[in-house]
Amino acid sequence: MCHHVRRVVVTYEFAVTVERRDVPGYPGYQVGDDGSVWSEWRTGPAPGQRTGAFRQLKPWIDDAGRPRVGLNQRDARVCTLVLLAFVGPKPPGKQACHRDGNPANNAKDNLRWGTAQENAEDRAQHGRTLRDEAHPNARLTNQQVEEVRALRESGLSYREIAARVGMSISQAHVIVARKQRLNTAVL
Repeated sequence: MCHHVRRVVVTYEFAVTVERRDVPGYPGYQVGDDGSVWSEWRTGPAPGQRTGAFRQLKPWIDDAGRPRVGLNQRDARVCTLVLLAFVGPKPPGKQACHRDGNPANNAKDNLRWGTAQENAEDRAQHGRTLRDEAHPNARLTNQQVEEVRALRESGLSYREIAARVGMSISQAHVIVARKQRLNTAVL
């Protein structure tokens, strides 16, 4: 199957040049290297016809803060469309990653295909992951977690630690074994 690549360069009044490319698999749609999405499909009283003139689509923001648009009655993440048009097909096991950690920044230079692990590491590096005591479900502060570990190192049993700190024996074991709060360290 041969895909025709149509490149359009749009210049705004304030001298910003945006390169637009067709979105593979979505005829009549283009995406800009700045993350803008364009459609030549007619809307309104006579929908479903291509007009030849492109109009910019307004994305909405999903619950995770990612811009999305509707293409051919299907929702699509803008970051995925930019990568498809400018980088190429999504490799197996990969997902869209934002270099700056900002899911609203869908500029071509800010995006790459990466693994779920790389994406999680990016989020943590940019402070976009709720961990340790910042997590809304956290029951213990980081200091309490370190106290549990120190008590175990001092020779107290899990039962004694649980009674002293006010937690279950199994929870004390999970914390000491670093199955939760892996990287917690009080500075």
